[in-house]
Amino acid sequence: MATTRPTSTPVPDAERVVDAVKDAAYVTIGFGVLAFQRAQVRRQELTKAMTERFGSLDAGYEAFETRLDDVVETVGKRLPDPAADLLGQAHRTARTARRQVASRLLPTS
Repeated sequence: MATTRPTSTPVPDAERVVDAVKDAAYVTIGFGVLAFQRAQVRRQELTKAMTERFGSLDAGYEAFETRLDDVVETVGKRLPDPAADLLGQAHRTARTARRQVASRLLPTS
């Protein structure tokens, strides 16, 4: 029966391993930064294209708000006072929420 010697694998130098891990981390971070920058550029291009095609989003939003205010006022006049008060309160709360969302979505001039 022949005996076989276990083959020894070379042990890498710890400094070389650390350097390789650092390089991999730097490359990964670099790709992440590039991807983020590319997404920002794409978002700006898309915003510009949407504005050129559909006009200002701010103007459309303001028109929507004005029309909605008119409709709620008209409906409120037809309701009994307690229901009209509740409708007004719900409308004010919803308007606040819409404005918060719009402030995050609509581009600032």
